[in-house]
Amino acid sequence: SLTEESEDYPGFHYNTAYLLDRTGTVVGKSRKRHITPNEIKNNFLPGDKVQVFETDIGRIGMLTCFDVGWRDDWREMKKQGADIVVWPSAYHGGNLLNGYAALYSYYVVTSVWNMECRIIDRMGNTIAEGNRWDPAVTAYIYPRSQIFHTDNHVSLIGALRAEYGDGLYINVDGKINMIELAVCDERCSLEEIKAKYGLVTYDEYHAMATRQNDALRTEMPEK
Repeated sequence: SLTEESEDYPGFHYNTAYLLDRTGTVVGKSRKRHITPNEIKNNFLPGDKVQVFETDIGRIGMLTCFDVGWRDDWREMKKQGADIVVWPSAYHGGNLLNGYAALYSYYVVTSVWNMECRIIDRMGNTIAEGNRWDPAVTAYIYPRSQIFHTDNHVSLIGALRAEYGDGLYINVDGKINMIELAVCDERCSLEEIKAKYGLVTYDEYHAMATRQNDALRTEMPEK
């Protein structure tokens, strides 16, 4: 993130993260929404938007450092359909970032001053982490993947692997009963696979269960 001078309030600034496309063109920016008392003393202003930007690899959102402590902003990223949330910061962030990634099923990518940058997958697992001697990290990620519950799906994994092989990425986490699927072969789409095998996403499955539970509470309230 960089210091951005305010055009509306001369002498004041924003802590701003910029999103660049493959040509180096700025396609989005995010002003740090929650600034520290020290930043306030140094004439910084808080931003007022939580935004997600469409890119050729998926929808990317950005939050900065101190923003980690405001849960509603991370939830809003989910509502806006973020596939990846980028988090530049002065510190590591700890397991809170893993929690957000798992709770809202998006990737979290960090860049921090102490060089302990990380890539966290949709299930909350740190799949790459840097350090002071090797600060740059890489990992294969699948921004357009979808998450499914193991209920009604785990028995289909063998058939999916047999039919699609390396053309379908399958990541199973038995600890949290989640399956991540992503298409690696342009000859098919995930929507076609879902329709063929009757797959229901994690969010859809929970929405259905919520409706069923609410109906039962109405018909037979707890006494």
